[in-house]
Amino acid sequence: MITEHNHHDAHHVQTAGRPPATIEAERLAGFVRTQTASATPQRIVESLTTLVSTEVLTEGTRLPTVRALAETLHVSPATVSSAYHMLARSGVVRSRGRAGTFVLPQALSEVTAPPTSAIFTNSTANSPIGATWMTTHSSTADSAVPSQAQRTDNPTAGVRETSSRSRSRADGIPAAAHIPVIDLSRGTPDNTLLPTIRPYLARLGNRRAFVNSYTGPTILPMLEEELRADWPYDPQAMTMVSGAGDGLALAIAAFVRHGDVVVVESPTYPFILDVLRERGAIAVGVPVDEEGMDPQCLLDVLERFGTPGGASHDSKRRVSMMILQPRAQNPTGISYTTQRLSAIARVLRIWEQEAAGRDIPLVVEDDSAGMVADVFAVSLGSLMPDRVVHIRSFSKSHGPDLRLAALSGPRDAVDAIVERRRLGAGWVSRFLQELLCEMLADRQAYATITSARHTYALRRKTMAVLLERFGLETIPGSGFNMWLPVRDPATALRILAQEHIRVADGDRFLPEFRVSGSGDGRHAGRDDTERIIGGAMLDDGGIADGAGKGEALSKSLAGAVIAQNCAMRVTVSQPDAISERVAQSLARAATA
Repeated sequence: MITEHNHHDAHHVQTAGRPPATIEAERLAGFVRTQTASATPQRIVESLTTLVSTEVLTEGTRLPTVRALAETLHVSPATVSSAYHMLARSGVVRSRGRAGTFVLPQALSEVTAPPTSAIFTNSTANSPIGATWMTTHSSTADSAVPSQAQRTDNPTAGVRETSSRSRSRADGIPAAAHIPVIDLSRGTPDNTLLPTIRPYLARLGNRRAFVNSYTGPTILPMLEEELRADWPYDPQAMTMVSGAGDGLALAIAAFVRHGDVVVVESPTYPFILDVLRERGAIAVGVPVDEEGMDPQCLLDVLERFGTPGGASHDSKRRVSMMILQPRAQNPTGISYTTQRLSAIARVLRIWEQEAAGRDIPLVVEDDSAGMVADVFAVSLGSLMPDRVVHIRSFSKSHGPDLRLAALSGPRDAVDAIVERRRLGAGWVSRFLQELLCEMLADRQAYATITSARHTYALRRKTMAVLLERFGLETIPGSGFNMWLPVRDPATALRILAQEHIRVADGDRFLPEFRVSGSGDGRHAGRDDTERIIGGAMLDDGGIADGAGKGEALSKSLAGAVIAQNCAMRVTVSQPDAISERVAQSLARAATA
């Protein structure tokens, strides 16, 4: 429980008779640094303020010395010293000379974050993502700990929530009926962290923008130049699409036929499964661990489902596409390592060389997190650019209503996608493209997005620590989402509903057909999957439109493959997601 104390009373810095807790420099640095930006005084202040306000760092904790933290963060001692001075002036910490710097006791209303940011984080686990994991989103980071404005408007928010449940309102309605739902089911950005577009709209309004043409390029040359400077490889061609989902749907429509096998991650983004189902394709899931898709399982799937004549119109089924999410994967948050991408490239080349007539399937990469992911962009395109389509969304970084994503790939693939688009919208508004170009080139917008990236990472890490406090390990990752283990999904959802917390059921993220990733059951699962899909489903020319065969197929397969359905996804991008109460409720639901 948080109580009021006199911040200037040295006796409150540590509990009498007990040595102070100490946080090691390496552990504290893990909350501050990201792969994509160096630590600044402001970032150190934001991180420590969040850790104190969420009680990850408790009263009396001794911080690392200035020199130790500076060495760990690879910054100058002056950077850390400046941050510590700002924290001391805000009443968050107190220096006691050679004894060290200590966290002061805080009343909730006194923990004031720097005004430019909202605060909170994610966590880590070493297990493969499989049957016993559930997801958590990280996009609502600012709701867990009230902002200063929220505290001023409602000083009891978050402090007296529990006691308010037991009271009834004057209108006779139980107070619990008025408790707002904490929605952790949507993987969306925190709107307060998005850059404002008004200055850029005004700028475009003061000059002649690229509008009023039916024959212009599908991507503005100046925007393409800006994008290529930060692209993970050098593609042959680029175009713009109306968001990552639009790019995925166009690629699937252009290259996937009815009855084709498409390799996806398991678990994966439900939109991908919906589009493939609508197309009449067969999505086969390959398990992922914290480095990406399992290469051995991928090879097994290719050997069993991928037949010679992949690029022909042979009556046999072909693997026509692979769909990957290279960083901040939805729902798990994992990001591919360069080593894993190299292993996947080797698998694809080995499979292609084993039999004449095979073509490596087109690999479509969905980088939906884009610039808010706190890991660098990677792509198989750096190893096999002639077989990769890479899509980067700007919805989470620059704003969802821009509806913009960039798409790259070999020229013939990009041309096919552009032609497919001509059957509908035709092209992406060049006015919106110019607006994005202005934002990408602007230092203030870049600073806003960099700050948002750090805030999302901090929220995710903070939530991970809080969950681990209640015995629930998490998978290391990036982005808005977390995939958490649950014992009984139905019970977990019921408990969380009673706590006014909404999460996403993990079943929605699982392909109907998938292979398991570990243990003796893996081989039995693969063999049975080959028998069921390779025989009953594929030999007669496609998926039955009626329910009979599909239902029989699902029932047969369910016993052969690890279910991977004991999971929930939680989004932690919003501030109200990050609190001890939410973490405790999630942990209790997961183990019930």
